[in-house]
Amino acid sequence: MKAMLESVMDYLLVIGAIAGTIIMIVVATNTSAGIRPIMETSLKGGGDEIAASLAKMADRCWNDHGWGADMAVDDCYTVDIQVTSGALAKDTVERVLACKTTGRCSLAWQVQVVEGKQYVKIIYDGPNRAIAMKTFSWI
Repeated sequence: MKAMLESVMDYLLVIGAIAGTIIMIVVATNTSAGIRPIMETSLKGGGDEIAASLAKMADRCWNDHGWGADMAVDDCYTVDIQVTSGALAKDTVERVLACKTTGRCSLAWQVQVVEGKQYVKIIYDGPNRAIAMKTFSWI
C-alpha cells in the first residue's frame, strides 16, 4: 500500500512539473499575455517640433500593433510635454499625422497646449483600428 501511494505521489509530482513548465512557456511567449511596459518620455520645445515627435511615436505604436491588425487596446506612450514657444494645437498634430487622409487617428485634445506643461497619452485602439491621443493637464 505504501509503495502504491509513493508511486501515485511521484506520478502527480511529474504531472505538476510538466504542467507548470507549459504554463510558464505560454505566458512568456504569448504577446497578449506578456506585460508590455508603457513608454514614458518627455518632450520640450516648440509646438511644431513636438507635433513631429508625437507623430513618430504614433507611427511606432501603429507599427508595433501590426498596422491595425491587433485587436487589443494599448497605452503605447505617456509623454510629458513642455511647450516653450508657440502652441501645440490639435490641428497641427492632425496635419503632421495626416489624420484626415488616413482616417486612423482620433485626437481628444482637451485644451490647446500653450507654453505650459501637460502630458499626452498615445493609445492604440484595436477595435477601431486607430491611434488615439489624449491630452491631460497636470494638477
